[in-house]
Amino acid sequence: MYSTSPETIFHAIIIIEVNKLRDYKNMTTPTLEDVLKFPCEFNIKIMAHNVPELIAEVEKVIQEHDNQFDSTKHVTTKPSSKGNYISLNAIINAKSKAQLDAIYTALNKHELVKITL
Repeated sequence: MYSTSPETIFHAIIIIEVNKLRDYKNMTTPTLEDVLKFPCEFNIKIMAHNVPELIAEVEKVIQEHDNQFDSTKHVTTKPSSKGNYISLNAIINAKSKAQLDAIYTALNKHELVKITL
């Protein structure tokens, strides 16, 4: 039978934690291209002022970068509890990271859009 002292257990825990840190330092952060394989469907969440022209404005912005986007088929909405704001889920056919960056940049510059995710 083996006897394990508290000191031995403590040293073993330290060695395990040091090895975890070494592994963590050697890890690389995955890029968007590592996570997504283009082309793919991609969901853009948009929070904006709840005004009648919003969906048409969002469609116009997205169509500049994805001419197949159709808001009647690819957008769902949910108004805020007071109705002042609305969240939109827009599903696009993403072809590249550059395309996604361009769409997000254009949407975030739009005066009706508060935030995109």
